[in-house]
Amino acid sequence: MRSSGYGDSAEWRGWFAIHDNLRRPGASAAMQGGRRVHGEVAFVTGSSRGIGRAIALELARRGADVAINCRTSLEQAQTVCAEVERLGRRAVLVTGDTRVPEDVERMMATVPSTLGDVYILVKNAAYANNAAYALLKPFLEFTVEEWRSQLEHKALVFSFFTLGGI
Repeated sequence: MRSSGYGDSAEWRGWFAIHDNLRRPGASAAMQGGRRVHGEVAFVTGSSRGIGRAIALELARRGADVAINCRTSLEQAQTVCAEVERLGRRAVLVTGDTRVPEDVERMMATVPSTLGDVYILVKNAAYANNAAYALLKPFLEFTVEEWRSQLEHKALVFSFFTLGGI
């Protein structure tokens, strides 16, 4: 059966099943079991739609409270927050650009003060150009600017969150 796209929850449940063997030191007993993240706090960047939305909702199904992030898709992000809350979990919406250190600092202050310490960080935010993800283009069609943006979203963002203590 063909996947219905990036938001296909069944597809992401499968991804979680494959990666359930990953453990982190000091994780709760529920997390060590590899099937639940009950009571943990997750922060998913770029979670207003697509893959990020699917991951955020799956984390909520597994019992995590979730920080939803978007840069511009506010209405979609609010919908995801409502879906997380319908699953019986807490959600907070934090807007900001993960490439901007001041935005990251503000988000890193907001999430712990609202939900608690972040133990799961999913850096999913990606550069979108004309509503199409740049990574869906053929490799040889990437522009220098698209490569720079991808590096900012993936590599540089890692240092912002790591240096900030998440």
